[in-house]
Amino acid sequence: MRKHLSVMMLAARFTIYKVLGLLMVMSGVQVAVFLGVMSGGPEKKLNALLSDSHPEWIAMAGFIVLCIVLCGRGKGFGGTKSVYTLRRLSVSEVTVTGWWALQNSLMYLLFWLWEALTMLVLCLIYVYRAAELAFGPQTVFMAWYEVDYLHRLIPLADASGWIRNVVQVLGLGICSAAFGYHERHRRRGMAIWFMAIVTVVGFSDLLGGGNDSDVMTTLWGLVVAGLAVGMLVYRERRLEEEEK
Repeated sequence: MRKHLSVMMLAARFTIYKVLGLLMVMSGVQVAVFLGVMSGGPEKKLNALLSDSHPEWIAMAGFIVLCIVLCGRGKGFGGTKSVYTLRRLSVSEVTVTGWWALQNSLMYLLFWLWEALTMLVLCLIYVYRAAELAFGPQTVFMAWYEVDYLHRLIPLADASGWIRNVVQVLGLGICSAAFGYHERHRRRGMAIWFMAIVTVVGFSDLLGGGNDSDVMTTLWGLVVAGLAVGMLVYRERRLEEEEK
């Protein structure tokens, strides 16, 4: 058990501070842009302010950086010391990849929840600064239904949206860990970038939104993650056969 905990701690050591720094910078930029747009016209409705400040563009840039950070850790950006530590622990590559897939998924989950919290903060800032306009108590609640980006973050009563988000979080975690596995064996891992594209498309208007869009992106996510796992198992068996 200590070996497995060591694998998790090794993964966390090279990511947690970078991820937290990324999240704070991303939120700071989103708040700053929102305040800048709001100062141009306090009479604007919340929905219009959120649309004009484009927080989804900033989140997309942060998401790409997060993918690079997590893939870089698995590739060995921690240096030869991290690779040596893994070998010294005598833990199989499949086990390492499995634990790192779990932790990567937690990092993507943190990104998702942090972004949702940041959007809630923007809504509360609006309510505080525009209190004199006497907007109804349902203003913030309705924004999470009417603003597409907010509704995709927290789908509320839409079960298909929740399923899509969970599949994407798990799929991204698996694919980024698989990327590290392939890079450590001097092969190219491409699944994470396909999964990232699926995620970006799922949070955009390219498919028109709605349940059909959620189902389509969920299926794509399952296919990409399934192929990543299948390729990893296949490569590991080939390596075992070559060592015999």
